[in-house]
Amino acid sequence: MMSSETDQFLKFRPNTKYIEEVKHLPNTNYETSKCENMSAIEAEKSLGSVAEGWLVGDMNSSTSWYCNIKRKSVIATPIIRHTWNINNNGIHYDTVDYRQSDKINNFQYVMDLNIDKFYIINDEKFYPRVLFLSDTNLMIQKKDGIRHTITKEEHERFYNEVK
Repeated sequence: MMSSETDQFLKFRPNTKYIEEVKHLPNTNYETSKCENMSAIEAEKSLGSVAEGWLVGDMNSSTSWYCNIKRKSVIATPIIRHTWNINNNGIHYDTVDYRQSDKINNFQYVMDLNIDKFYIINDEKFYPRVLFLSDTNLMIQKKDGIRHTITKEEHERFYNEVK
């Protein structure tokens, strides 16, 4: 069942889709931080495809998400860029070895057709790898762990570019 955090996130990003079921087929040879490479290798081996999107956290279990870049916690739902696989029967599955990251167990999958689109903030392009969702805002993780709350105007610009 879709969480309220996932539902709220979908409103911020057009062309996204909540994936209700993703099977976990862990491969202990893969590293959690290398999901793009892992998914590409898996797709080649299985003749399937790669799904791109986000892992959306749960506010109740992720309220003090630790950012190791600035060594500061943020009270928000973490949203992390992620890739996984789809087999020839349309079944979504993830080969990440979840024993490497106990936080991922509480995340939901969201496919995003615009995963590679930039946010433009003060005339700079930011390619989101980590986003944070508060009660009413979406924050982007900028350089050196600095977070920026995306303004209404920045959302509108992004939305108009991808629709």
